[in-house]
Amino acid sequence: MKLSFTGATETVTGSQYLINSEGKRYLVDFGLYQGPEPISRMNRREFPWEPSEIQAVFLTHAHMDHSGMIPWLVKNGFKGRVHCTPETFELCKILLIDSGKIQEGDYKKEFKKNEKAQKPLYTEEDAINSFDSFVTHEFKHEFHVDHLKASFTRAGHIPGAASLRLVTPQTSVIFSGDIGRYDDPLMYPPEAPPSADYVVMETTYGNRLHDTTPPEEELIKYLELIKKRSSKLIVPTFAVARAQLLIHLFKQVFHKRPDLKVPFFVHSPMTEKVTNLYKDFHMQLRIDESEVHSWDEFARFIHWKKESENVDRKPGPAIIMAASGMVSGGKIVEHLKELGDEEQNIILLTGYQAEGTPGREILEGSTRLKISDVKIEIKAEVHVLKSLSAHADGQGLHRWLDAISPRPKKVFLSHGEEDGREGFAELISKDGYEVEIPPLDAVYNLI
Repeated sequence: MKLSFTGATETVTGSQYLINSEGKRYLVDFGLYQGPEPISRMNRREFPWEPSEIQAVFLTHAHMDHSGMIPWLVKNGFKGRVHCTPETFELCKILLIDSGKIQEGDYKKEFKKNEKAQKPLYTEEDAINSFDSFVTHEFKHEFHVDHLKASFTRAGHIPGAASLRLVTPQTSVIFSGDIGRYDDPLMYPPEAPPSADYVVMETTYGNRLHDTTPPEEELIKYLELIKKRSSKLIVPTFAVARAQLLIHLFKQVFHKRPDLKVPFFVHSPMTEKVTNLYKDFHMQLRIDESEVHSWDEFARFIHWKKESENVDRKPGPAIIMAASGMVSGGKIVEHLKELGDEEQNIILLTGYQAEGTPGREILEGSTRLKISDVKIEIKAEVHVLKSLSAHADGQGLHRWLDAISPRPKKVFLSHGEEDGREGFAELISKDGYEVEIPPLDAVYNLI
């Protein structure tokens, strides 16, 4: 088996691995590179294979940096199957359609200025057409694709997220996917992965330890501030998992501290769709089904532009939560334009902010932004909810790796920025693991 690192080697987006085995080619994940032009340009690079040459795709989870190029693959000649868990498929049906819509919208705007504008990688229709290629498998159910034996193990992180094990007669390899936290308030912890000769691991937070402050305590602090100031708490969030966790946490806080209750608005069509899906996913959650259904009564979803404008202008304290989590687009842009320049307001970042994103700019102190031609001035206080990541930290990653018995021959580190990969490599090397940090397009013979 040959393993090629054809994506996500020096960044946390663009996840993609190529497997060559017995003359056939397979992909593990095929995600979008997300970020500014130097990064997103990678989505249009020449791949070392043709779509028609790929026999199958094994998809670890639905996030766009893992799944977002699949419609492009199908559109350009892929005839195989996309293997994933049922929950991953349901989420992909929301996320990929939205991605196609956004790309079409961006193209139309750009075409008005420049007739040579790049066409979208795929459209909404292309996304819908790709769904016929998906086939689903439950966790721990072994299935065969040609000569490969495959199985998914629960990875935590988001509903349906999995680690993938591939086995040939000669060798075996585990792809971690994105590993969740062992103390996540909503998701069950990652399951111990099965044995394998080789491991390919994510390192998003490989060099860090998460803040141990309970997130409810931090939320109470910010709610007390906006109550005192009669101001707004503006919360950029990711539509999948992070938004649902925040709804749950705010509800818990208001139950404990009814004196802090303020109107809670969610302005994100995708968040609403995903939140509704959580009712079907309740078996994967630590909380009761009734708790998930109660979110509808607690969070008020905004549907109309006029409604959004009224929320921004209405005096008094309120929480306004909207996508996207890295402030690269979505409804959050509208709210930041209206409210970001008011010093008494608070912008609360709730997740990882990749290099080159508007969210990272805000985090690093930028006071003037331009997002999709919208100019935004930032005078509001900026804070980070550090204890909320859906990714395991360095300690959690180490715990997951140590659960593999016997120890693998080698551990490959990817899906992380340089400090995350190198920091985690140093940590596990001291513990006796043989570690490799592959550059882009590096090829390894797994024997």
